[in-house]
Amino acid sequence: MDKFSNIVFTEPQFNDQPSAWIEHIPFTFFLIEKLRPKIVVELGTQYGNSYFAFCQAISQLKLPAKAFGVDIWISNDIENNNGRRIFEYANRVNSKHFSHFSNLLVMTFDEALGYFNDGEIDLLHIDGMHDYASVKHDFETWLPKMSDSGVIILHDSNVRENGFGVWKLYEELKPYYPSFGFNFGHGLAIVCTGKNVQKSFLEFVQSAGEDTFTHHLFYALGNRLLLKNHFKRQSQYFQKTIQDLKYQIELLQWEFQKKEQEIENLKKMSAQPVPGQQLPVQPVPVNRLPELRNLSFTQRLRLKISSAKTSREILSSGLFDEKYYLQNNPDVKASGMNPARHYLLYGAFEGRNPSEKFDSAFYLEQNADVKASGMNPLVHYLRFGKAEKKPIRSFQINPTSYLKIK
Repeated sequence: MDKFSNIVFTEPQFNDQPSAWIEHIPFTFFLIEKLRPKIVVELGTQYGNSYFAFCQAISQLKLPAKAFGVDIWISNDIENNNGRRIFEYANRVNSKHFSHFSNLLVMTFDEALGYFNDGEIDLLHIDGMHDYASVKHDFETWLPKMSDSGVIILHDSNVRENGFGVWKLYEELKPYYPSFGFNFGHGLAIVCTGKNVQKSFLEFVQSAGEDTFTHHLFYALGNRLLLKNHFKRQSQYFQKTIQDLKYQIELLQWEFQKKEQEIENLKKMSAQPVPGQQLPVQPVPVNRLPELRNLSFTQRLRLKISSAKTSREILSSGLFDEKYYLQNNPDVKASGMNPARHYLLYGAFEGRNPSEKFDSAFYLEQNADVKASGMNPLVHYLRFGKAEKKPIRSFQINPTSYLKIK
């Protein structure tokens, strides 16, 4: 049984992004310590969960090594346009922490071949396209680049659906190379391709295949990181949700206080006659607002968003004159309430007109179904009545024009 150092308990520094590699990070630390490679290459880096684990171990052990992460990044995932965002994250981490020995190569795997001499790579991680033809191509084209002590690891060796073929390649390689595979998670295959892989690591590979301790140990260590990552992400999600809800509650409280103040102002206005107005001023109905208290938080929020959108619809219609509405309804002006919102929720049902062009009471009298539905007459006209060429005010004869015609 091999002795394991404390490095397998190291906490990964860059494990925030979702990845199927999280469970194998403890083995990554062990692998770097055991092999002490001079050149490390990863094919398929993306966010860098595995790559930065290699780099973290190299840095922690102060090894004179160089690391290279190869991926197309910017041109991948074009449909969702995530490639550039992913690369910016990986490049930011690499530049800040590992740039003195690590390089990210933005290119295809085949293009990257020319950047390495034959026989100089000590550790190669292949995690690109996972169909059989692609992974076999990557293995065969990069095999000449491996050193005499070289080791290749293949991710996703435990996945057999969705066209994955890493498992098939691994089965073909096992008779020719000392190898071992972890079957938990998406699987990880270790293939010793070099003729002079250090003896202690070959002994580890052999013993790992003969007993279950190694498998259970790294499964437990990896599963711990997986659960920790899951709970961390869930905690961040819930904290953000709580902050959003707090903000929305504060916004609704502010709106409610504002409405209560408007009601108080309108009550005071309604108790006094308005000079120059023949009819008594009708205050905004207050029996509607208490009903809001019976609505759920979601219903209040939807009502607020809906009324805001409809108010904008009224304002852009050309049939609502804000100046006209405030001049003819001084109580609304005194209340400080948005005139379009007032007309939407109250004014139309009190017989108030949005402008000289539209007669609210007439439209409701002419369209009993609209009146029965409780829908704002102007909103109904804009959405339905206009297309049906419904009249929007009664026809009035101009006596002067009539005399001229005679």
